[in-house]
Amino acid sequence: MKSKKSVIASNKPRDAKGRFVKKYQSGGLKSGLDYKSAANSAYIALPEAGQNIDVEQIPTSPAVTPMANGVYHINTYRSIASTPGGMYRNLDEALRACTSTAKAMLNDVSITAPLMQRWLSLASYNDGVYPQDEHDERQIEVCENLYKDLTCMPRWAEFKKNLMWASWYGKHINIVDWRFDYIDGERKIKANKWVPIIGDKLVFRNNGRMGYLVHMPTGYRDVVYTDRGQAELFSADDMEAIVHHKYFVTDTTWDESQLAIGIEGFGYRHLIYWVYWLKQQLLEWAMNAFQIFGAGGIRIGYFEQSNDESQQQVANAMAQANGQNIILFPRPIGEEKQGAGLEIVSPQGIGIDFFQNFIDDYFGKQINQLLLGFDFNEERKDYYTLQKYDADGLSETITNDLLSVLIKYNYPEAMDWDLKYKISVPVPNASEYMEGIQRMWELGLPLSQTEVYDSLGFTMPTKNKKVLQKPKEAMLSGDSEDRTIKTPNKEIGSLVDQLS
Repeated sequence: MKSKKSVIASNKPRDAKGRFVKKYQSGGLKSGLDYKSAANSAYIALPEAGQNIDVEQIPTSPAVTPMANGVYHINTYRSIASTPGGMYRNLDEALRACTSTAKAMLNDVSITAPLMQRWLSLASYNDGVYPQDEHDERQIEVCENLYKDLTCMPRWAEFKKNLMWASWYGKHINIVDWRFDYIDGERKIKANKWVPIIGDKLVFRNNGRMGYLVHMPTGYRDVVYTDRGQAELFSADDMEAIVHHKYFVTDTTWDESQLAIGIEGFGYRHLIYWVYWLKQQLLEWAMNAFQIFGAGGIRIGYFEQSNDESQQQVANAMAQANGQNIILFPRPIGEEKQGAGLEIVSPQGIGIDFFQNFIDDYFGKQINQLLLGFDFNEERKDYYTLQKYDADGLSETITNDLLSVLIKYNYPEAMDWDLKYKISVPVPNASEYMEGIQRMWELGLPLSQTEVYDSLGFTMPTKNKKVLQKPKEAMLSGDSEDRTIKTPNKEIGSLVDQLS
């Protein structure tokens, strides 16, 4: 009869060389991360508990370097790792300081105006779906059809503008209601409608799972409790209907666990808050000064000291004058001034001018510098860089979360292609850019046609669009001075003139 140790040894798993293989157990990882947290992590893939694996080899895809064992964001914040629901607190600097003030910030036109300027400009730029191979006619055809499917969405420009709320809140989602319908006689999936959800309503677990705050759960999703109430977590099936846009993805110091949500995105509200708060304090003082100035100054009513009847009479007289800046002051009877009287102290405009200049030149220019790229020291503008950053981020979000769904259901053959949605932001100095292109062309240097179109804010011409092009005989004649577009429409002048 075999001993107990022999029976256990014979049942232990072994590798191909006959060596014992360590069995994976809860809490057995050398990184110190327990099995439950590891299994729920969106960043690693681990087997079920009890499965025989070598803990030294975390399974990964071929030719992919895995993340170092034990490097997880939640491990740097004890207060998050120990929370019952494993939830990040959805706080930025504004929400952490004062919730009501954070909501009131959007009522300041000096903030909303530049934000709207950026969002509306971005939503109105030319966009399109670009193929991986520009010489593949089938890819070009699929891209044209995909762009048509995208723009079938109700209020396409508003859809893009709403995603840009992420630049304020740090994150934003649009939930798309996908339905099958007929487009040009072909049955396809299309967006029937969509609903926006701002970043303040979103919640995130430390394993990357996302949800949204609710007053009354629907019963279709997992419900968790957060520091702000109940929330429903999105399921894997929900993710195909969600277009999730992040903005500034950042980390914070290990002792600021309340700001750890920055890994899911921070917006401009986080950066502007304290400048806005200081501006409001100064505005309060300025409004008090304006009130005094508008009322003609401070009115001082004198009454006879130790005479209640005189005090009441002066108070009634001042009230009938509808003056707001009123001070009642007792005055003893003397040789110079006797009894009741009235004195008006007129304000000086120097203080008001100081408030106005300080608010405009300091706080106003700081906000413009951040939102519009205005540098009040060098008097320069970098608006194009901000627009390019917004366009690239939004294009990537729409490609990954929206275009991929259309490809999957309408054109599965295109899943092997790297098709991209892209917003074209025109360069600010188009005439100088065209001159540079002309010089490169004359020197015989190769040019990317797609990049030229994108930089000028144009989309590539397709077979379904009317094309305006210079006649070939004029191009072959070598007449470099004739830059007029030869079309029946005489109102279209020189291309260089239009761009300048």
